[in-house]
Amino acid sequence: MRQPSPLDIRLFDLINRRHTNRFLDWLMPRITLVGLGGVQLPLMALLWWFHREGPAGRTIAWGTVLSFLLSTALVHLIKRRVKRLRPVAHTEVRFLVPETRHGSFPSGHTATTFALATVVAWHFPLFAVPVLLVAAAIGYSRVYVGVHFLSDVAWAAVIGVLSALFVLILA
Repeated sequence: MRQPSPLDIRLFDLINRRHTNRFLDWLMPRITLVGLGGVQLPLMALLWWFHREGPAGRTIAWGTVLSFLLSTALVHLIKRRVKRLRPVAHTEVRFLVPETRHGSFPSGHTATTFALATVVAWHFPLFAVPVLLVAAAIGYSRVYVGVHFLSDVAWAAVIGVLSALFVLILA
């Protein structure tokens, strides 16, 4: 079982308990919901719908599905292997979402979000910065709401981007 570093715990404490305010307490649980596949995939289907006749349409569809599946599979494989406990097992936590005790490393919300953001950025470079900023906000929200360490989120972002690039380059 991989233990969080003292830096992980300190950064978690700063984000989750020290640098907080009422507005972020209201906003972050809503942002974290965007990281759910039930929200992400319909948004990607809508994007595909508007571009289904264009040259990117087919790649958007397959890139979305395969990137989502690959990043999800990698996250679950790593979680089973690493078995890192959630922050609540290591420090005091201020929960803004329902508490969960399943594996912490890496963040599934963040990995799938970065995978899908990479697919969008690949096809629409003009939107690369905004979609990657949204993905980063979702990752940050996972720490803010009390369910992940910052390293869980950082490595999940890498997994998501690499999963999408692997799929897109093969396509």
